[in-house]
Amino acid sequence: MRIELVWAPSSIRFQPIPPLGISTLAAALRSVGHFVEQKDLELECVELTLTGKWTTWKSDLAAMTNRDRVNRFVLENASDVEIQRGLSATQSLLPCDEFDIIGFSVMSMRQFWTSLLLARSLKKNERPKIVFGGEFVTRNGETILRKYEFVDFCLSGHSFKSFPWLIDFLQSNEKDSPQIPGLVYRSHGNPVSNKQGPIQIDDMPIPDFDGFSLQKYPKIIDIVFDGSFDTLLLRYLLSTGCPFDCVFCGRHVRAHPRLKDPPKIVKELCSLSRKYQTKLFCLECNEVNPSRKWLSHLCDEFEEKRLNLQWYAYAVPRDLDKESLNRLYFAGCRVLRFGMESGSQRILNLMNKPVDVSEAEAILKHSSEIGFWNHVNFIVGFPSEEKTDIQETVEFIKRNRKFIDSIKMSPFYVDSESSIFDSPERYGLRITQKTIDRIEFSEKNREWPQIMREVVWGVREIYQIMKDSEISSAGSATELVFVALTHFNNKETTKRWLKEKHPYFLDNIPSQRMIAKLYNPDERKLKETDELWHDFVGRWGGSFDVI
Repeated sequence: MRIELVWAPSSIRFQPIPPLGISTLAAALRSVGHFVEQKDLELECVELTLTGKWTTWKSDLAAMTNRDRVNRFVLENASDVEIQRGLSATQSLLPCDEFDIIGFSVMSMRQFWTSLLLARSLKKNERPKIVFGGEFVTRNGETILRKYEFVDFCLSGHSFKSFPWLIDFLQSNEKDSPQIPGLVYRSHGNPVSNKQGPIQIDDMPIPDFDGFSLQKYPKIIDIVFDGSFDTLLLRYLLSTGCPFDCVFCGRHVRAHPRLKDPPKIVKELCSLSRKYQTKLFCLECNEVNPSRKWLSHLCDEFEEKRLNLQWYAYAVPRDLDKESLNRLYFAGCRVLRFGMESGSQRILNLMNKPVDVSEAEAILKHSSEIGFWNHVNFIVGFPSEEKTDIQETVEFIKRNRKFIDSIKMSPFYVDSESSIFDSPERYGLRITQKTIDRIEFSEKNREWPQIMREVVWGVREIYQIMKDSEISSAGSATELVFVALTHFNNKETTKRWLKEKHPYFLDNIPSQRMIAKLYNPDERKLKETDELWHDFVGRWGGSFDVI
């Protein structure tokens, strides 16, 4: 069969890295003889905007990622000049070939709306079959099939096995219900979800990035980052799931961890490095330190092969002694993204986050002294969080300002697959509204408007201490920090360069606005106003994807 896999554009979340999910799926499909074309439409759209070939892209993409306007367009056939213009621009970038199946990888809400527009436009009667997959679809598969009849199937979870099985089912012309793990399909007009099957992560094929315009990524990096880096950065999956059970995380994150065998990891990284002529990788995982034994084995393999690769990954600030950190650095890790979440031990305990504040401080100190760029994530607005808890986070940052290089803050939201959503009353919450892109809630003593006001207050307090400490939000664009850091090979030089080229990362504005400035150089000198925070509050709303 002829299959096209599409990474659709969003409004501001572009990362100059080839998509990992569809490249892994392409490898699985090609291995059994299917013709696969894969397209990073977001990359192509960014190139059009930066070269001045799509001058109306801001208003067009704003329309294409607006829920109400998209729904009117696809469900009511409403006329919309900006959506139609943007749709024409993006669809012109797709191959004109006839495909039997078009698959859309949808990781975020903003991608969902552009994917819907393209899917409806490309659908011609029974062909091609339209398949949606990705993290956003895993959460919302039944809702999508119930509402949008031009989407034929959804696939939940990792689909490197289920997608080939779906193709076999379609080719067989069977009439029985498809017994494919993770498949969401229609039976008598109603959506039906099959349970996801167990993931055998070592069966996952090595990503195949062939077919992407790989030469364009370094070009876009140089234009957007305002440097002369000339480098290709690739993603690689280390593990899925997590050994911990934080109450705010979705089930797909809290699932039992499945860790790739370290010899397989190093062998495949070596192969990708040779094939695509790069030494830089983003190693995808929930934490690079799920256990001491596995981390030690991984470092053993890196040390034995001496690959001379450089990479970054997430980590949990626990159970990392000096020796482990030194070995990680020797293995090529240069940026650690710590999921700290709060400087208040009370809030960490309520989150069921297995982090001790004192131990985390020691780890940040050791890792900084070794040479890592320490990026720390915080959540603001967790249920029952008080101003005293925010102040504890502020004090945590003050005490560790020498050891924290960048920070990202995310307002708390209710994940529809989290323990909090399953039992809101246990955490003092009441769910007041749930749609495909928004969950609003109230607490026992606080209604939604007050919750939003207090979150904004907390975010501003933390931004102020960041600004006073000259800690930037550049880690919100980790690829920017990592590429610069590996280029200059020095943290202080990297910070000076960031301050000169991208000073807005030191501004007291939401991280999503900073990312917008990064990829819209003409906006970098615009002065922000307090209206921005009203916009931030209005669009946050417990949404899955506005931070």
